[in-house]
Formats: sequence, structure tokens, C-alpha cells
Amino acid sequence: SKMTCSSSMAMNGRFLIEKVSGEINMGGATMPFNGVSTLGYDNFQKKFVSTWYDDMSTGMMFEMGTVDATGKVLTMEGENWNMHTQSMAKSKSVTTIVDDKTRTMEMWAPGPDGKMAKQMEITYTRK
Repeated sequence: SKMTCSSSMAMNGRFLIEKVSGEINMGGATMPFNGVSTLGYDNFQKKFVSTWYDDMSTGMMFEMGTVDATGKVLTMEGENWNMHTQSMAKSKSVTTIVDDKTRTMEMWAPGPDGKMAKQMEITYTRK
């Protein structure tokens, strides 16, 4: 699916707010999609923190993580409601800065066998 993401800094540059909009294909049916992400660094916990919510559910995802030594790979983990299993489950997202105009984000969650499996991958390209 193609989407648009607009990004801006908030709270005196402490948080990145991203708004995503477009249409998503859900197995043949296309529907509107809107989501909001917040990312910041928690000085007390010494970790990055993020939230995500969208109009496909009423839940909110929370994850926390660290960036690697290159400063280009942010790995976040959490425990969030899994709509497929109807229970709390581990989640993981990995954001990679590829170059000045490109970044990717992979989302992971337990698959049917209980092992972590990639659920989706997003490629962001700066206009």
C-alpha cells in the first residue's frame, strides 16, 4: 500500500510526531488508514520510547529500545495486544536509516508457531 507520512518535532524538539495516511489493502478490500506515532528519548530510563495508534483499532502500542553504535538502527520492544491471538504478545520494531532519503521499519510479532515473525516492512522515501 502507498501512504503519506508527515513528520514534525514537538515539545521543544523532544518528540518526533508522525502522521500516516492513505489506503491499505486488507486481503482484497481497500480501506482508508490513518495512524500516529510518537518517538522520544526518556532521560530517566535511558531508552527511546514510542507509541503508535491508528484507526483500525482502539488500542495503543508502546515500545522501548536502544539505537546501535552506528546511530542508524533503532530496535524497540514491547508487549502489546495481539488482535490475532486476542492476548498480550511481544512486539518488536526495527527502524534503519538507509541514507538521507530512505529508512525502513520492520514490525515483528509471534507467528502461528509462537516464534517471532516479520509482520510487515515499510520503506519511507523522503519527497
